[in-house]
Amino acid sequence: MMKNIPFAHKDAYESAIKNASVQSENLTNGGRKALNQSNFLGYVPSESDNFGLSWSMEGYINDWGLYQMSKKQHKLAEAKYYKNRALTYAKMFDGNGQQAADKWFKGKKQDGSWTTDPQNFDPTSWSRDYTETDAYNMAVSVPQDGNGLANLYGGPAGLTQKIDQIVNTPGDFTTDGGVIHEMREQREVKLGQYGHSNQPAHDILYMYAFSGQPWKAQKYTRDILKRLYVGSDFGQGYVGDEDNGEQSAWYILSALGIYPQNLASNQFVLGSPLFKEAKVQLPHGRSLTVKAPNNSDKNVYVNSVYLNGRRIDKTYLDYKQIMRGGVLRFNMSSRPSTRRGTQQWQKPASLTQGRKAPQVKTDAFDKGQVVGSDQDYKKLVDNDSNTVTTVKNNSTLDVKLDRARRIDMLTLSNSTKDTKFKNVKIYGSRDGKHWRPVDQVRNVKFTYDKSTKPYLIRKTFVPYQHYRLKFEGGSGQLGEVELLGNMD
Repeated sequence: MMKNIPFAHKDAYESAIKNASVQSENLTNGGRKALNQSNFLGYVPSESDNFGLSWSMEGYINDWGLYQMSKKQHKLAEAKYYKNRALTYAKMFDGNGQQAADKWFKGKKQDGSWTTDPQNFDPTSWSRDYTETDAYNMAVSVPQDGNGLANLYGGPAGLTQKIDQIVNTPGDFTTDGGVIHEMREQREVKLGQYGHSNQPAHDILYMYAFSGQPWKAQKYTRDILKRLYVGSDFGQGYVGDEDNGEQSAWYILSALGIYPQNLASNQFVLGSPLFKEAKVQLPHGRSLTVKAPNNSDKNVYVNSVYLNGRRIDKTYLDYKQIMRGGVLRFNMSSRPSTRRGTQQWQKPASLTQGRKAPQVKTDAFDKGQVVGSDQDYKKLVDNDSNTVTTVKNNSTLDVKLDRARRIDMLTLSNSTKDTKFKNVKIYGSRDGKHWRPVDQVRNVKFTYDKSTKPYLIRKTFVPYQHYRLKFEGGSGQLGEVELLGNMD
C-alpha cells in the first residue's frame, strides 16, 4: 500500500484494523494476544501470556504500519491512535541502569511492575518474556522509532554501546525449561549474543544507523554474509530458521547493500554490498545496477555513495529512488568513514524527533478520580474490556485530574455490536460544577463485537481539570472507555 502497488487496499486495511482492535478467541485465524487488556495497559501482561514482552514489541511495530496505512486511507483518528500505540514500546523500557548496558526491555505484570526484580534479572534467560530469544536480542527491536530508542539509551552513543554489548557478550544462555535449537544456533553464530539464526535479531545491526557509529553495521553485516551463508559448501544449509524466506531475503538485500529496516517507511538503509557488481531487473524494462568496483574482503566500509552520479549523503534511499533504476555506486575502503551518517538529517525516519524520550498519551481515567452515574461504572475504567457494564441513555462518566490537562482522543470498547449512541458528548470544567462543551462524537456504532474504536477530539478547546462524558440517544454494553492525552 505504501508503495502504491495495486491490490485491494481497502480490504487489506480493514483486515489489519480488525486484527489490531477486535478480540479473537482463535489467534490462528488472526488477532492479537489479550487485546481486552493490552489495548488499555499498553502491553500484554505476564498473567495473560508468559511471553508478553514479545507480543507487545511485535504489536508496536504492527501499529506503526497501521499508522502509515491509516494516513494513506485518510483515517485521521485511527492514524493518531495507532501512532500513539506504536510509541508505547517506551512503557516496556527499564531505564534505571547507570549506563546503556544496564538498561533493558522487560515484561510487565498487570499492576505495572516488572516481571523480574533487578537482582534476579538475567538477560541471557530464555525462560520468560521473550519468545524464542532473550533480552539481548530484543534490546533494540524498535525499527519504527530508532531515534526515540537512542534517546532512551542516552543518545546515539548510548545506542552504540547497547548494540556493541549485544555482539560482544559471549553467546551463553540459561533456561528454566528445555533447550530449543534456537539457543544452540545463536551460540554457533559466534557474534556474541546476536542471534542471526532467528528472526528477532535481523534488524539489530541495521539499527546502528541511529547510533553514533553507523559504520559498524557495514563491518558486522559483511562478516555475516561471509561466514553464515556458506552451508551449501559442506551440506549444512542455513544457520537457522528460513521461515517465510526471511533468511534468504536478508542475504539478498544485504548483499545488494540495501535493507528495509523499517518496512512501512519506504526507506532502505544503505549497507555494504557483497559483490563488485550486481544487477536487479525492475518492472517496465528498468534495472538497478549496484557497483562497488574496489570491493574486497578488506574493503568492507563505505566511504561514499552515488545514485546516477548524484552523491547520497543520507544513510538510506527511498523506494521511488530505487524503482527508477540506474546505477548505485559504492566507493569502498578498508577504513570506516567515521563521520558519514552521524548527523540527524542523514538518519532514517523515526516517530520521535529531537532528543526527548518518546511521548506516549495515556488515559485520564487512570490518572484521576472517577465517578459515574451507572452502578458498575468502575468496569468502564479498569483496563479490561471483558468486564462489561450496560451504559444507559444519558449516563455520565466524570474524571477529576491533578491539574488542567488537554485530552486528544476518546476510545470506546463495546461488548456487542448492537451497542449504539446518537451522541457521546464531552464536557470540561474548572471546578466540577460549571460545565462547558468540548466536543461530541455522533452516530457511534460498531461493526464487530468486542472491538475498540478511537475518535479525535478537537484541538481548539481550553484544557480542563474536570471532564465528563455523556451518552445520549441509545444504550448498550461497553467494556472500556478512555480519554487519552499527555498525563505525565
